[in-house]
Amino acid sequence: MKFVSTALVGAIGAGVLLFDAPAAAGERVSGPGFDGVVMMDVGPGSWMPTRSEIAELENALPADTSTAWNERKAPSARRLSEYRRQYVGRTQAQRRVIHVTFLHNDTTSVRSGEWLQRLILVAGGGDMYLSADYDPEVKALLSFSANAQR
Repeated sequence: MKFVSTALVGAIGAGVLLFDAPAAAGERVSGPGFDGVVMMDVGPGSWMPTRSEIAELENALPADTSTAWNERKAPSARRLSEYRRQYVGRTQAQRRVIHVTFLHNDTTSVRSGEWLQRLILVAGGGDMYLSADYDPEVKALLSFSANAQR
């Protein structure tokens, strides 16, 4: 299942597009090296991840962004503690998956506090925005990537 945003909010910077996505603001979660919010997606098959599932996901993540770049050339590796997170439970091919959006602390969405109120979807922006998918049943990270530069 691909999540499709409902409305274009605006463009900021070089090639960065922010999309307004329907979601219910949820529970704030934090731990050593992370701060995030669990949000309820409004799409079919959505579900709310638990605190223990979030903790397991966080333990499965690498310490920095170097592995998020795959074959792209990373300008530098950033520590994941520099990012706020939005966690959303989705069902993909009859499998429960936690999708995480990482928003760097220097982004407008984080500085304004907007990331706590609505799901932020971004096209572009490079390593200021990351995403990951985690399967809580098998306790495995399925994907981890940085956005394209533009």
